[in-house]
Amino acid sequence: MRYLIFIKGDGRGHITQALALTQLLTRQGHEVCALVVGCEPATHLPAFLFTKATVPVERIYSPNFAPDARYKGISWTKTILEGLRRSASYRQSYHTIKHLIAHHHPDVLISLFEPMLTLYRLRSRNRLPTVHLAHQYLMLHQEFAFPKGRRVERSVVRNYTRFTRLTTDKMLALSFYDFPDDEQRRIYAVPPLLRSEVFERTPTLEDHFVVYVLSHGLAEDIQAFNREHPEIRIHAFWNKKEAPETWDASPTLTFHQLSDTLFLDKMASCQGIACTAGFETVCEALYYRKPAILMPSPSQYEQYVNAFDAEKVGAGKMVKSLDLRQLKAFLPHYHPQHDAYLDWMRYGATKLMFHLENPLASGADFPVEQGEGEAENTKRHAVRVEKPPRKLRWRRRKSN
Repeated sequence: MRYLIFIKGDGRGHITQALALTQLLTRQGHEVCALVVGCEPATHLPAFLFTKATVPVERIYSPNFAPDARYKGISWTKTILEGLRRSASYRQSYHTIKHLIAHHHPDVLISLFEPMLTLYRLRSRNRLPTVHLAHQYLMLHQEFAFPKGRRVERSVVRNYTRFTRLTTDKMLALSFYDFPDDEQRRIYAVPPLLRSEVFERTPTLEDHFVVYVLSHGLAEDIQAFNREHPEIRIHAFWNKKEAPETWDASPTLTFHQLSDTLFLDKMASCQGIACTAGFETVCEALYYRKPAILMPSPSQYEQYVNAFDAEKVGAGKMVKSLDLRQLKAFLPHYHPQHDAYLDWMRYGATKLMFHLENPLASGADFPVEQGEGEAENTKRHAVRVEKPPRKLRWRRRKSN
């Protein structure tokens, strides 16, 4: 089968997921025609996207979140105004998508939370099978438990997520743990998408900590902490466009441009990681069994939910600032549900491929016997999360 993958281009997560997805589909004998990255013209895409991608990479205009004045979070006002100001660019993106589909003749379209594909399908008569894949779709699952409070933000994020999945044939929700299929909404939980490079590294324990910040304005906080605690060795990663590849801010603080291999090298060998609560970074840290403190980016409710969800499986601790003293204090209390996580990744990989190869099939069509051994392991090491409602559990047993 031939796949055309659309990527939301802000941040590292969706990009690494696209690379992992390309590797997975290629290993199964399928063809990925191209990666289509939706972003602002000024967006600084990480260099590893172009060096690691084995297929053509295309850019289209897509509205991104605009940073606040201090580059520490999101400004919703600037985001909306910038989107309206560049609305004429949507037409060019529409024609680019139309051309790419006509040129590559894909069998299936995959969207990693990219809204321009949704806008295209709302206007176009093209009805190619389409699968939407992102951890955000777990927030639309009828059983997902949200943290208390912040109801307005929850409503805004869920409504935007609902918009991105309009005209889709199914949603694959990336999750730390398994969830029952939500057939009514066509939402199916699948494990995180980790690249082969993650599995090639063996975790070790050296004397440094890793810090990852998407909003480079948070670097000021890291530098302030380093001035007070110069004895702690820190490797920090950011995406500041005008910064050099490596910058030694002090003898014990080094800033690196966002890199695929170096980031994984430092994470696999660190004592712990301090980061904003992006889904992909937490998944990699959990695989390496690295303690993590998670500071949701200001105004990004989805990261608040990610941190809340990660705490359920012991993957990290939610904090209000990237203070490495909190990370050091957390080290002896780090007890992740690691075996359950690995079992879910093994069993869920079969489920993921089934849905990608059968975009119009329901969850009831999934041949569970393909992964019976992995399923038994998953049951033995089941992740301890809230139980589903009694009514839904009865329906699921009955359908089996």
